Amino acid sequence: MPKGERAVRAADYLGLVGLGDFAQAYPQELSGGMRQRAAIARCRIPPDVLLMEEPFEALDAYSGDDG
Repeated sequence: MPKGERAVRAADYLGLVGLGDFAQAYPQELSGGMRQRAAIARCRIPPDVLLMEEPFEALDAYSGDDG
């Protein structure tokens, strides 16, 4: 695959997981959750199907209650 196409695909996948602004960041500059999302982007699997085992264990629980 040509280098230009690799860069475009990488940017697309980073955008899908909300990390488009962090494309040039070093791993140590990312939070644990951001590292999880980067790992998902590295899978390069279409978003229709993604098989994962305990992918959110390192993320904080969200109760949906603001107060």
